Order: sequence, then structure tokens, then C-alpha cells
Amino acid sequence: ETKAHNRLINYWNHDTHKNVIVLQVSATPYNLLTVNSRLPVMHYSPRLLGAEADLTSESLVCGSQELHLAHWSEVDMARLQTGATFKLKTCPLNNKNNDDGRNVFWIQLATGSAKSYLKTCQEEEATLFSTRGLGRGFTKINAEDSEGSKRLYVEKPKTRRDRPRILAYPPDFSDDLQNVQSTFEMVLDFGVGLVAIRSCTDVSSYLTVNIERGGAVVVDTAQIAIKDLTKLMPKIHVFQLEQLCVKGFRQYDKPKTYLSLNYYFNTMNQDNSQIREDCYFQDMCETNKEIISDELLAADYAYNMLLVTSAVASMNSASDSAIKNHRKHLEKLTDVFLEALESEEGNNAIKKADFLSVTQAMSDKIVKDMKRSLDWFSKSRRAHLNPFKEEQERDLKTDFASSLAAVYLHLTVSNESLALASDSRYKKAVKVFRKSQTSQNWFEQYWRDIINESETAQIMLDLVESSCITDSGHLQGRMKILRVHGEKHGKKFCRTMEIVLTTVQESPKLGVTSRFAILRDFGGEKLEPQVRKYKELYTQLQKGRCEYRASENLEQCTCTNYRRQNPSGRSQQSFKCKCGHLHHVVDQYETLANLPCILILVDKGRMGDTFPYSFNCLDLRLMHSNASSVRLSTLVQELGRLCRYVDNRNVVVPYVLLGKSLFEKLRDHEQECSLFSLGVVPDHYMVKRRAVRPDARLKITGSLRWSTYRASDNSYDSENTKRHKNRLLLQAEPQIGKTGAYLYL
Repeated sequence: ETKAHNRLINYWNHDTHKNVIVLQVSATPYNLLTVNSRLPVMHYSPRLLGAEADLTSESLVCGSQELHLAHWSEVDMARLQTGATFKLKTCPLNNKNNDDGRNVFWIQLATGSAKSYLKTCQEEEATLFSTRGLGRGFTKINAEDSEGSKRLYVEKPKTRRDRPRILAYPPDFSDDLQNVQSTFEMVLDFGVGLVAIRSCTDVSSYLTVNIERGGAVVVDTAQIAIKDLTKLMPKIHVFQLEQLCVKGFRQYDKPKTYLSLNYYFNTMNQDNSQIREDCYFQDMCETNKEIISDELLAADYAYNMLLVTSAVASMNSASDSAIKNHRKHLEKLTDVFLEALESEEGNNAIKKADFLSVTQAMSDKIVKDMKRSLDWFSKSRRAHLNPFKEEQERDLKTDFASSLAAVYLHLTVSNESLALASDSRYKKAVKVFRKSQTSQNWFEQYWRDIINESETAQIMLDLVESSCITDSGHLQGRMKILRVHGEKHGKKFCRTMEIVLTTVQESPKLGVTSRFAILRDFGGEKLEPQVRKYKELYTQLQKGRCEYRASENLEQCTCTNYRRQNPSGRSQQSFKCKCGHLHHVVDQYETLANLPCILILVDKGRMGDTFPYSFNCLDLRLMHSNASSVRLSTLVQELGRLCRYVDNRNVVVPYVLLGKSLFEKLRDHEQECSLFSLGVVPDHYMVKRRAVRPDARLKITGSLRWSTYRASDNSYDSENTKRHKNRLLLQAEPQIGKTGAYLYL
């Protein structure tokens, strides 16, 4: 109650400041919407906008929208309600390998009969659809084609095994069984420009696209029992609204789509889920409980950095040479790194034993997989089969090749590799396998698959390979963000990664330069001095047009060619261009765009912060080990860093790695629960109310209100009964543009 923010907001009440409007904008306003909320409960009918508004207070039942409380999606909903035309295509972000658009399907109305059905097509053949709003997201949908306007309806299944089909018929078509146009609900919870279409017939179903066995693509429906609009909807294709026109005016001219949290939760049941867990790291933590998880993850990052750097540098020759060079480089890098760790004495970086625990865990896994492959090899030999030539053994051959590639990739001259080399079964299997190979580059075909089995190795490989200089001379790279527990562990993590980077750079045979930066924000650190330590990267950031603007008139500097004043200096002044300015000032997260880096955070980078578009991985494996203590507001703010506007022509969608406890909680609720029904307290300023009798107040609270919660004792709204008529609240998804909307007003 005594905090400056609370005093500022609640000072401007309508009793003493009738000419002041307080606009609150938040992605997590849950503690402001309890039964003790200061926001008035007044409703209006959207159809009365522009005329005399008939405002009704708390006695009104559901059926209209709140006056003082609004959600961002109401704008898009209003556009569709007034009547709109659009084309539909499947969201390319739902599919793997979407760079060439092969898995992006447009929707067309098939013609040639009285009753038409929906099918997929190319962009130029897509059908134009139109809506006629009925209120609160419900609408009638027509399909416009060369034969005129046709009404969409849902044909009920004849048997339980059949699915309801979405068909279309002309207005003059007469059929006693189907003569009423169906009502559909436009669900807009996945982001701006994205929609899920639900039929409102007796059998509720969602429009979806299925790729059947044999490659056939059909437009179908998926029956889902859904309770509310915030449900985590499984197995539903999200569609993009293309060429959207409202009253003849084109909307969404920019080819960008906003991805909401509901979109990310919708990917959890897909192969390319953007919310993942790392089972291998969790198992390693269980095996090494005596080691702090933060230091174990630092060792995992360090090992995979050495592994990936050596592999990438060695894969420019035939398999035998590549294997030999890689194992020699990895062994040398590991020895140098361990010597550097010993010199640190475990004070500033991780201990040598922590690193060896990671390598031992990897060795145990690889040896176990190889022994399983050798058991299969022996069984096939006893059956007088050549396991690498028989057609039915093709998958087993791939399995052995993968296991062998993992041995060559991870195991150098260690006890495990020496033990395998002396195994007679191993010798025979390798000999037979090599004779069956027709390509000398078989190892190159498998090593990336081995890397992708480890989430940490994937991060390091993407970080190393994405770092480059474009044809235009600009820097390009990806940002990886990692959260750790406390400043002490954060410093150890940073120092460990700095030692790894130094180890790689000082190995002349690899020919590797400073590919990425190690940055940190524990509170108080400035980004610019940290980036400046990486001289080459910082210089590349300066290339391009000068971004300096004069404070007097905000005119931008006209310099377009960066020419450094003092190439030999290391101070900030020495990096200035001859025009007298820094072309690019690094002062916040967003200014790190295209800088390949690992950003290590401790209690930073949450509410109000925006990460650059080059950010594509959020590592939360160390956080939220006890999911029952997680607050919904914390979860939304944390995972909300993934939300963004994406360019449909160049899709870079970030993903998050979660710990086991939190991931399982989300996964267990994706089928039957909504995001707001995860069994967690929405906010630490809210307390669950005891059972209350239903009354008129509960009927008009709506989906944004939290009528079953009261303000906690330490909340400013505790026991509050007042309402402020001059207060408005806009609830919107993270990173959707709330600050811009506020500044525009």
C-alpha cells in the first residue's frame, strides 16, 4: 500500500479529479480484477456505438461488453462483426520445414455440384470468404466464387465414426435436412491475424487440415469439448486471415502475424513444439544430486561448445578424415579447458569434477546405446543374416550407424572408448558396416542428428552456425537467453563460458574467431561495456547508417559509411565514426539485435522488457523446480517473452526449455484445462474466496474478471468497496504493442 506506484495510481480518483482519466495497461492485471476491484462494472452493447449508449450497471446479465475493461482482441472481433472478407491459409508455423512453403495450404471451395466442400489449393485459387456478425464472436460465413455466394453449413455425421463435414450451398438450394446456415465462432486467442473457426451446431467441431497417410490433404473437422475461449486447444489448425478487408478497406497491410501464448500452448501436442523439456539434462541432475544444477548446466554448455566447435571445424573432408580430425581436436580442447579450470580453483568458475560428471554421463549413455545395437547385431548374425543388406533391417542399420556416429563424435581416448575397441562384437560390427557403405561421407549424414538429441548441443550449434557477415556487410546471429539462480551462480556460469570461448579462440588449427559474446544482467551491469570487449562484433554492430539524432530537432545524422576514428583503441570514444557519433548505441536488450550471444539473467528481462527479433531460445531449465509455487502472473510474464510479431516470409519463432515440474504441469492440463485453470494462484496479491452463493454480480463478471478471488491483506485493494469511474483498463498479450498504444493516445 505504501509503494510509490500504488500511491500514484490511486491518488487520481474521480471524486477529487473529475477531469483526469487513469488508463491502466497490463498483460497480467489479475490482482486488479478481484471482487475488491476499483474498476466499475458497467456494460454496453457494441451495436449502440455511435448512438446514445445505454449504459447499465451491475444488475446487467451477460450479453454485452464492459465499458471500463477491454481486451486487445475486441478490436479484431469488432472488425469481423461489422462484416469482412478474407482468405484462409494454414499457419506455416504449425509445420516443420516450412521455409519453402510446401506445408502451407490455402482453402478453396470446390465447385461442380449443388453441395460444395472445402479443399486445399494454391494461393491464386483460394476462395474469398465473407462474414456476417451476430455478436460476441459468432457469425455466419459465406464463400464467394464464380457461381456466386454460397452459405457454409455443417453436415451432421451419419454414424459415430464419421466426422461432421463443412459444406456450402447456394441460397436457392432446397433441402429439407439442411436448409439453415450454420453459425460459427471466430476464436481469436492465438494472436493478431490468427483465427480458429468453431461450428456451433449440435456437434461442436473445429475446421482443420489433415495430412493423411499417402500424403493426401483434406479439409476436415476436429471435435473438441471446450469450456471457454482460453482453453489450451489440442490438434486444431490455426489459420491466418489473408487479404482481410473491412467495409472495403484492406487491413493488415504489413505481412506480419502476432503469436500469442495460446498459440505456443497449442504447439505442445505437435512434433515441433515451441515449449519443450530436456529429459537428458533432468536425468543427469537426478544422477548427480550432489552437484548444484546451475553448475551442472554450465558444465553441459561448456562441453557442448567444445564438441560443436570441433565438429563444425572438422566436417570439411571425407568421413574417416573428419572423424580423425574431430577426435584429435576435441581431446586437445578438453585438456586445455580442464587445465584452465584447475587454475581457477573452482572459485570463479565450475569445478573440474562438474565438467567430468557431464562427460561421464554422456559416455554412459553412448556405451549403453552401442551395446543395445551390438545385441541386435549378434542376434542377426546368429540368424545367418547380413544385418546391413537385408531390406527388412534397414531401420536397424540406421540405428547402428547412429550409435557408431555417437561413439566417434563424443568418445575420444577414454576408458569407455578403449573398452569398446577391445570388444570382439564391436570390431566385427564395425567391419561389416564399413563394407556395406557406398558413401565415404556417411558420418556427415548422422552427426547432426546426434547433436540434435541434446537441447544444449542444438543451442550451441545454432549459435555457432548462425553467426556470419551478410553479403551487405552486416552482422547476423542469434541470441540465447538463460536464467540462473542468484548472482553467485551467474558469475560462475559467465566465467566458465568465457574460459571455453578463450580455449576455442586460442586453438589456431580450428580457425575459429570470436563467434559470439557472453553477456550478463544481474542488476546494475551495463550492456555496452560488455559488448565492447568483443571488438570485432562491436565494430560490426556499428556498420550501417548512423542512428544518432540531435536533441534539438531530432534530425538523424546523414552518415551512412562507418569509418572508425581510432581503430587501435578500446574505449567507447575510439569506436566513434568520423562523423563524431556511435552509429549504434547498445543500451537495452532490443539494441542487441543480430548480435550472436548468450545472455545470462538473474531476476531481469521480464515485465516491460522487449528482446530483439534475433532472440530464439529461452532456457528456463533451472527455474520453477516446484511448479505448485508458480504464480500465473509470473508464468505469463516469463513465457510472454516468446510472444512477438513475425514476418511470414522469414519465420524465426523462439522456443522455451522448461524444467520437468513445470513442463509436466502444463502438459497434464493441455487436454482438459484452460491456461487459467492450471491450479496455481493468479497473483501473490490475490487470495481464493470461500464458497459463495451465486448472485447477480457473478453473472456479469465476464471472462476477464476474477470473482472467486479477493485482494490479499498486503494489497492496496484489500477490503476495498469503492469504484473509480475515471479508471480504464486494457488487458493485452505480452509484446503485442501495449506501450505503443499508450504513447499513441
